[in-house]
Amino acid sequence: MLIGLFASDGSHARLEFILGLAALALVVSYSLFIYGRVLAPIATIDGAVRELSAGNHRARIDVNLLRRDEFGALAQAINKFTNTATEETHHCRNLLMAMPDPVVETDEKGFIKHMNDAACVATGYTPTELVSTPFTSLIQQGAGYHFEDAMKRILQGEPVKRLELPLVLKDGRTDLFEFTCAPIWRQGSVAAVRCVGRDTQERCRMLEELLAAKSQAEETSEKLKRTVKDLEEFALLAVRREFKMQEIRDRFVKLKQANGADKDRADHGRTSANGNGAV
Repeated sequence: MLIGLFASDGSHARLEFILGLAALALVVSYSLFIYGRVLAPIATIDGAVRELSAGNHRARIDVNLLRRDEFGALAQAINKFTNTATEETHHCRNLLMAMPDPVVETDEKGFIKHMNDAACVATGYTPTELVSTPFTSLIQQGAGYHFEDAMKRILQGEPVKRLELPLVLKDGRTDLFEFTCAPIWRQGSVAAVRCVGRDTQERCRMLEELLAAKSQAEETSEKLKRTVKDLEEFALLAVRREFKMQEIRDRFVKLKQANGADKDRADHGRTSANGNGAV
């Protein structure tokens, strides 16, 4: 009886052991399945997201691709999105570089990374002369703290508008520029600063020239009005003079006709008198 009981208990223990091994194998297989189908793609996607974030883009990946057996489709989608994001970055950079206003891009420490053609024309420097140099080196001595204070706010994610900075040009002159600065985010932190400026003094000069041209146009308009008025008066006088001359000519013709008629009557009277005397 005891031997049978022990035999029964041993069979039950062996059964539990076999079931435990089967459950462990099932858990391991399921874990490998989860890792191959979900965790590995997620790790790859996370790397792609970090790569896209470095280019100031946020990844938008279709989560349905995680359920597919063909991981190659997911990789192709990530590569396509990465290429599209890179193209958009290039297009954005080309657009900024082609702007008519000066554009300067610095890193988080304030060193110049990029300049567009308008900034080179406005300052007189070439990109090779300014790239990798502090932006404060362009600012008039004693006014660099304005940019430093603005950088502190920008690094906290706050855009800065109407930042007036006196820049020293290559020819030695100083021009006042008004900048609008915005942070460029990468991986959740500010990695660069983009500043779009306007030459305030140049715009003031243009405004003065426009105002001077407006005043000159108004003066010319007044002169033209006076000239037109004088011409109208002259034309009116000419018409009146013509009417007067016509009236004089008509009176002269009438007088001439009247004198002719009187002369004819006088001649007729003399002829009649001579005829009577002869009789």
